[in-house]
Amino acid sequence: TVDFIAEIILGYADLELTAKINSLNITDYHIIRYRDDYRIFVNSAQDGEKILKALTEILADLGLRLNPGKTFASKEVLRSSIKPDKIYWAKAQKHHEFLPKQLLLISELARDYPNAGSILKALSKFTDRLEALQKDKKAPEHILVLVSILTEIAISNPRIYPDYAGIV
Repeated sequence: TVDFIAEIILGYADLELTAKINSLNITDYHIIRYRDDYRIFVNSAQDGEKILKALTEILADLGLRLNPGKTFASKEVLRSSIKPDKIYWAKAQKHHEFLPKQLLLISELARDYPNAGSILKALSKFTDRLEALQKDKKAPEHILVLVSILTEIAISNPRIYPDYAGIV
């Protein structure tokens, strides 16, 4: 229900933004919004600034604000359109036969990108490997090492608590 309410509010914000952009006579732009993430593509830095200012004002009128840590301009369209944690994980993702090594990679991801969705995906794959061992009636080696690494990941990533509890 939270996503539904957010979609109604941000859908309204999108309509307001379109009207404002039209009143500013800006025509060379493209905006993509997924949930609460906006990607604004322009060929003119000035147009980008005007659109960003309009979006900021519209969101403020709705009691919302842009996250300054996630708001930036970039000339690298492809790279800046992909979240850094996803790029990191795509580069680092390797299937290690040794489970602690796989968890150490996940630990690095979690340290560099706390609470990122990529951590949950990585832990899901790790869980799949543990379940496969269970089906073969095998216990994972180095259980204390695995639990220690998982605990360290969970301490600074509350988003994974349910997954952590399920794995442990």
